[in-house]
Amino acid sequence: MSSPTPIRRSRQDVEILRILSCFGIVWFHNGRDTWGVGYGGLVVFLVFSTFFAAAPGRKIGDWKHVLLERSRRLLIPWGFWMVVFGVRNHWFADRYVIETDRGWINGVLAGTNIHLWYLPFIFAVAVAVDLLLPRLPRRSVAWTAGFLSAFLLALAARWRPWADTHGFPTIQYLHAIPAVLTGLFLAGSSALGWGWTSTWLLAILGASAWNQWSRLDGVGTTYLVGAGATALVLLRPIPLPGWLRLDRISACAFGVYLCHPLWLGLFEDMESVPRIWEAWFAFGAALGSTLLARTLLPRPAAWIS
Repeated sequence: MSSPTPIRRSRQDVEILRILSCFGIVWFHNGRDTWGVGYGGLVVFLVFSTFFAAAPGRKIGDWKHVLLERSRRLLIPWGFWMVVFGVRNHWFADRYVIETDRGWINGVLAGTNIHLWYLPFIFAVAVAVDLLLPRLPRRSVAWTAGFLSAFLLALAARWRPWADTHGFPTIQYLHAIPAVLTGLFLAGSSALGWGWTSTWLLAILGASAWNQWSRLDGVGTTYLVGAGATALVLLRPIPLPGWLRLDRISACAFGVYLCHPLWLGLFEDMESVPRIWEAWFAFGAALGSTLLARTLLPRPAAWIS
């Protein structure tokens, strides 16, 4: 969900997948995602974020520039929305501002709303990729990342119960690591060649299918959909009509992700809204409010969405 790059702006199949994935996350948070398909949207965003951070030819500044740019894009929105949801928790939801039952560090990283865990996590990932990847052999990184992603997914039945006992945000972090590794693997696939790319992609999808067969919630279908969809789009671009331009809508995906729990909570509290429509209304309202903010207040909106 990091800022779009020129290569992504020219790929409308990528933009369509971002929009669908964003809706999938809203659907998941509404509790309607019984199969884990919508949760695959998170995998899509993790893969995309890592893939474009690791894209060949991307210009990287010194460490100060990297920290400033990534902080502007990820930590400033994180701080803003931490305050927004913290105020909601204290004044409107009768909840603790931050849950500290697992300690202050875990509480802050989990956020004043659990979906905010993504921002400090992907900040650390993006900074590590920016600073370390240019110093490492791309082929070796891609090969290792593909292997580790498949390996961790194959062992999900072992680490998932352990993560469950540790709660938020440990479970989110462990769930996200294979997606980050998949993004690194796909970013370096051109250096691997067809043989190794096919091998590790089949291993990743095969391990995901095994988890689905084993009924491991949140891993099987989720990674089959998320990793499979991103691999399809990134490795085999889908031709679309030249007139189809969805950049303006897909650019709101980050903002929708950040504000949708507010809208979802509002519609969930409205008895007149059928439960099956809550996610649709929340997604539409989050998208509309983000578009409106970017139109009327483009500079402030750019800092927080």
